Amino acid sequence: MTSDEGAAVIVLHGHGAPPGDAVDLASRLAGDGAAVGVALDGPVALGDGTLAWFDSATLDGLESSIEVIRATVRERRPVSSRVVVVGLSQGAAAAVAALGEASSPQIDALVLWSGFAVEPSGRDLELDGLDGVAVLVVHGDADDVVPLWMADDLAVLLDRSGALVSRMTIAGGGHRRGASTIEAVARWIHGNADRSTDGSRDGSADGSVVR
Repeated sequence: MTSDEGAAVIVLHGHGAPPGDAVDLASRLAGDGAAVGVALDGPVALGDGTLAWFDSATLDGLESSIEVIRATVRERRPVSSRVVVVGLSQGAAAAVAALGEASSPQIDALVLWSGFAVEPSGRDLELDGLDGVAVLVVHGDADDVVPLWMADDLAVLLDRSGALVSRMTIAGGGHRRGASTIEAVARWIHGNADRSTDGSRDGSADGSVVR
């Protein structure tokens, strides 16, 4: 089927984000070309008016989030030249759970930003659906919310599954996203995400550490 537009860059916010929190980031990552930024809101409402993808303690809501993510990918797939999913923190965990199964809708690239992995209730985490998919693992080495070792463990699991894993480690970086990192991720999305490359598996996507 001929695509009607460029790449779709689907962004999933982190835990405790206000509605529409990912709109600006989706636009910045999509850039000024033909790509389209799509910001998803998590379906779990927290008591303070913010949103999440699942309850951090019980994982309640994860199955609903998986369906929201998969439905969005299926919707964008026929009209987009490529589909790139960007998950932030808890959004990254939800993205892995939603897209890792062999039966999951196909994507072209995945960015896991300050991410980690969780196992869906009642079944093991599956990653076969990411075999051959370009995956960028972005993480600050000073992140005190989601420690770097969680990204290290996730990268190992993804690599074993056959994903084409690149690393982007932010020197001195915490859990928040800086402008230079956003620019570097955007370059990866538009330059590397559609190429069969493993980047630098023990450094960053371009072989250096982002500062």
